[in-house]
Amino acid sequence: MSAWTAIGRWGQVEWVAPAVLAIALAYLVRGRDRLGIALLVAFFVAVLVTAATKIAFMAWGLGSAALDFTGISGHAMCAAAIYPLVGASLKWNGDPGSRVPVALGSAIALIIAFSRVEARAHSPSEVVVGVLLGAAVAWAAVRRGGRPPRLLQPLVVAAAMLLIAAWPAASEPIPNAHSVLTRIALVVSGRAAVYTRADLHRASAQPGS
Repeated sequence: MSAWTAIGRWGQVEWVAPAVLAIALAYLVRGRDRLGIALLVAFFVAVLVTAATKIAFMAWGLGSAALDFTGISGHAMCAAAIYPLVGASLKWNGDPGSRVPVALGSAIALIIAFSRVEARAHSPSEVVVGVLLGAAVAWAAVRRGGRPPRLLQPLVVAAAMLLIAAWPAASEPIPNAHSVLTRIALVVSGRAAVYTRADLHRASAQPGS
């Protein structure tokens, strides 16, 4: 596993979704019901939109060769949705207006998004759309529910991140969402194989396309 691939695992939906659920539940426990519910709803909608674009391409080839777009980057979307909110829920030094944790969370999200391009997993257009969609999740949650309360301790978050980073390197990969979406695409399209990025560019290169 390359370093960029390992970094990208921090944005994998299998890791991020439980974190979103845990933080949303923490908001609910702290009496911030609107914030918790808004986060869950916004994230769920973003996951559906991301999955729909991937299935649309793999099943029917709906993409853009000009933009090299085959579906929204789920890793970029997940990272941009959760890490800024994790930072907002830290607010260390007792300063509720501190922007440093949010900036760090945003920086982590951008590094994860960039890693998907470096790992050749996604094109820049797919990553940019993913970041924008994830940022919209965080914005919608805060817009609806208000500023996140302090919920987390920096050392706890740091330890959790280290565990997340070490787990993929020390164990077999868990079943990923891409394989599930691939099976769905095959079922709904009736095809024997899904469309690939190579298929997209091969079709665009044909005369008259």
